Amino acid sequence: MAQQEETHKGFKIVIDTDKNELTIDSKKIDIIREDDGKYSTSYMPYTNYGSILDLARHVIDKAPDFDTLSGS
Repeated sequence: MAQQEETHKGFKIVIDTDKNELTIDSKKIDIIREDDGKYSTSYMPYTNYGSILDLARHVIDKAPDFDTLSGS
């Protein structure tokens, strides 16, 4: 299993690159890989991202009430 990990604003981002799965502070974030190869999530509707990591950073930065889940 290949994993990519990063901490962003106190939140631990873990991406399973084999399965295209994302967790932020152990909370699974449902993502969709669009036909054009970009990624989206219900946390940020109508917005697509070039990578899962970019998507995760934007969820942490901008998703309503996400900062109440955890982080510092």
